[in-house]
Amino acid sequence: MAVRNPLVIGANGKPQQIQTSDTLRLLDSVLVLQNTADPTRQVQFQLNTITTGTTVTLAVPSASGTIVLNGIAATLTNKTIPFASNTFTGTLPAAQVGTFTGDVTSAGSTYALTISTNAVDNTKLATVTTDTIKGRITAGIGNVEDLTMAQVTSMLDTFTNITQGLVPASGGGTTKFLRADGTWVVPSSGSPGGNAVSVAVDFGSSFTDKASTVVVGQSWVTSSSVIVATVPSPPGVDPDELYLLNIRPVISDLIDGVGFTVTLYSEAEAKGIYNVNCMGV
Repeated sequence: MAVRNPLVIGANGKPQQIQTSDTLRLLDSVLVLQNTADPTRQVQFQLNTITTGTTVTLAVPSASGTIVLNGIAATLTNKTIPFASNTFTGTLPAAQVGTFTGDVTSAGSTYALTISTNAVDNTKLATVTTDTIKGRITAGIGNVEDLTMAQVTSMLDTFTNITQGLVPASGGGTTKFLRADGTWVVPSSGSPGGNAVSVAVDFGSSFTDKASTVVVGQSWVTSSSVIVATVPSPPGVDPDELYLLNIRPVISDLIDGVGFTVTLYSEAEAKGIYNVNCMGV
């Protein structure tokens, strides 16, 4: 673009050359605006930050107002600043924080956030492997841990004569019996004698559904003894007949150091004498 006879303001502040048909051009080094009442209040434009060969156009809105400068604190009103194309730094005042809803909530105008009651369901927890139980085995108060089956087992109590629980370790072997007090013991062998005894129970000469006898002289018996009773087929009696009679032995009335009661039940009714083998600990 050709420049013809621009207006040039000299160092003395007077125009050196002017032609009304030309663009009015003023040098920023000599253009100074000053206040009429107080000439010490001045404004000077500096254009050295503009890229070479570039003409910058300043559009003035149809309104009166105050120029906002970079680095100078100012309050903006009625201005829209796109968030997507701008970067903001600093701390948003609590009064300007909105209300959060959903799993995490707030009352608004505060930085304090609260997880809603029952908002954290299983789908929001960390995933776990198969056979994992949430709990805590580490001593003291702390975070929830993922426990293995072995760890869970180690935390559970064994059963007692009052409360439910795990079966205690047997220590191996094939001959031990678990007593009601939670002790594994090996019963004494022998017939009769020791912790094994054979007794006769008589239904009588007439068919009846129940017969019993009291076993005494058994010093090993305690109120927590476990006694297993079996009824073998009497000599000359077909085992199928015994099966049809459905004879069931029941041990009751255990007395420490004395003995117990053996009762035979037969829904089909039986008669005669049947031997009962009892083994207990």
